[in-house]
Amino acid sequence: MALTITEKQHWKERIEARIDKRIKRLKHANLELITGIAEQSRTQAIAQSQLTKEFSRLATIEETESAMSREKEALLAKIHTKLIGKSDSYYAFRSRIDSRIAELQRDIEDELLIESEVGREIATLSAEKENLLDTVWLATSSRQVTELWQKVLNLLG
Repeated sequence: MALTITEKQHWKERIEARIDKRIKRLKHANLELITGIAEQSRTQAIAQSQLTKEFSRLATIEETESAMSREKEALLAKIHTKLIGKSDSYYAFRSRIDSRIAELQRDIEDELLIESEVGREIATLSAEKENLLDTVWLATSSRQVTELWQKVLNLLG
């Protein structure tokens, strides 16, 4: 008997929760490694964007923000224009800058993670989680569909 869409979604969510729990345990058990990777990836993301000097200055400005608020806005505008390519309000600058740096940071984090055994396990679990819906559907599909998908996956590597 085939599973309903609701049942497939249920199993996807249950398996996903277990994967998340395992990733959380791995990260907790290796907190120093994960924290180091997060810090290193942010530093590299900023350096990769060629904004190390600007972010260093930004930290200094934020420590004395009340006295230097106009200079802070000008610097954020420069960073925003360099990253995004247009001007906007201070809050829009900050939000877009943080989003762009976080995006770059995630890519670098992935690269740094696979350099360690724990990181490779986390990356494998995360990839499995990404494919979970397809996996559940294939596991509950007819044999012909499963065989077809297997051929496609083999073809795509």
